[in-house]
Amino acid sequence: MPNLVGGAGIRLQVGAGDTAAYTALLGSGADGRWSVGADCLALTDGPSGVLFATPDVDGAARLLARRGLPTAAADGGTLRLVDHPVLGVCPAEALRPTSGGAVRRIDHVVVSAPDERDAIALFGGCLGLDFRLVRALDERITQLFFRCGDTVVEAVVDSSKPSSALEWWGIAWRADDIDRARRMLCDAGMDVSEVRAGRKPGTRVATVREPALGTPTLLIEHRQQPGQPGQPSAGRS
Repeated sequence: MPNLVGGAGIRLQVGAGDTAAYTALLGSGADGRWSVGADCLALTDGPSGVLFATPDVDGAARLLARRGLPTAAADGGTLRLVDHPVLGVCPAEALRPTSGGAVRRIDHVVVSAPDERDAIALFGGCLGLDFRLVRALDERITQLFFRCGDTVVEAVVDSSKPSSALEWWGIAWRADDIDRARRMLCDAGMDVSEVRAGRKPGTRVATVREPALGTPTLLIEHRQQPGQPGQPSAGRS
């Protein structure tokens, strides 16, 4: 039986975002909504978060309830997890790709999680995402990577900062040519850092320091390493 929750792409809900800023980043949209590959970004008056698209919202809600994750109605026919409102489900939508922006797709989204085992159970078990990688940065911080379609969801666990719920951290956008993307955003009046080497080998990154985007934002370019074919594996730069 196909998973009702984690298999049809994601919809990012961004609170306090500005339409003009996202038009510069993503190109033309409609009614505060942009398609990015198989995924979607929408501006909202509510909190920022990640919604997992499903062909059957009611069925997904029943499934999540049986797994101990009750949901509550939110805007646009979406549902949020009661205990983790930065996550939810939404109807699967077929949108035309946008054009004219600096980037074309989401690379990964980042949330903080209070506990490593609970995060694995939540994302990998209850939500049905593909658990790809765990990486300890130091004695305090662990990164967990889950794949949903073409997009990676990264959960960061910091043992020095106990918390009872997930928190939204931000978005990394894939740039085929990060220098061009940076120029386009700077020409649009955005504050973008210089391009630098990413933490992951073969990546280059730049931070978009633009309050009008409403969320921490990173550009990332993946460069194929010698002897390494194909797409890069899941990971944060």
